[in-house]
Amino acid sequence: MKTEFDNALCTMGAQIQKLFSVMPEEDKRSACEIRLRTGIPPSITDSSGRTISYGNERLTPYQVEEAFMHLCGHSVYSHTQELRNGFITVKGGHRAGFGARAVYDGDRLTGIREISSINLRIAREVIGCSTQLTDRVFCGGLCGLLVVGVPSSGKTTQLRDIARYLSESGRRVTVCDERGEIAAMCGCVSPFRLGRCCDVLTGFAKAEAMLRAVRCLNPQAIICDEIGSGEEVSALCEAVNAGACVIASVHASHEEELMKRPQCVKLLKTGAFKRVAFLPKKYLYDEEIKVKDAGDLIENHRSVTDRYMRSADRLGA
Repeated sequence: MKTEFDNALCTMGAQIQKLFSVMPEEDKRSACEIRLRTGIPPSITDSSGRTISYGNERLTPYQVEEAFMHLCGHSVYSHTQELRNGFITVKGGHRAGFGARAVYDGDRLTGIREISSINLRIAREVIGCSTQLTDRVFCGGLCGLLVVGVPSSGKTTQLRDIARYLSESGRRVTVCDERGEIAAMCGCVSPFRLGRCCDVLTGFAKAEAMLRAVRCLNPQAIICDEIGSGEEVSALCEAVNAGACVIASVHASHEEELMKRPQCVKLLKTGAFKRVAFLPKKYLYDEEIKVKDAGDLIENHRSVTDRYMRSADRLGA
């Protein structure tokens, strides 16, 4: 039976698959990333953050370039916009990031070339992984939720399972999947279990997707990944005013880091989020997630800011 690792690996072509042919099944189950670097043997990053190399064969520039072409489906042009951002999302929701040389036209980044490394992040579906959150956050009814964590802490996996939970319970859900990672639609079908009441908007900018969802799909819940720009905050407010609850994620390692970011504070002050969940750095689904009331975070931030201003005034005096 193929694992998520096998499905991700096959997007890089037969040459690369062969390099991992002696990989133990246990390593496949724990792999979070597949890494290719020119002049270095292929490796994975596992769930504990360790790097494990396989074999002594050093990857050639040709092998890395071939893997890149396979990831792009041999049509680099069709991925131009994604590549400007440094990554593409491939079939199955796996996300490939690249070490490369930038190509500019004046001040405008037009693409990348000379691919020197590839990091393929493996997407996983873990049915029921959000139970701890759904039981605690939605016990009193549907409400806005902000999921906070560092890269690879499981934010997208949590959002995907929350979408499934809400949809299977009969709530109308719209997934705003700008990068194709949450639903990973392929041929109008998602490989993941999203339930019977879920609509997906793929490829739209998040702000546009939220507005389109409100105007056309009448969702009770809107789910999106990595929110935070000014346009997204405005669209978020419009969605909430239209009666939809928003469930989204942001990057931060802990409460203090979150509240030091003006855009995150602005997000919380919209009132769109009733609860904020902080994922552990390497969430293993049996660890307790810290859940806080958004109002308490804002009040604590206000108190800290007021104390700082009073201290600054005294020092200035």
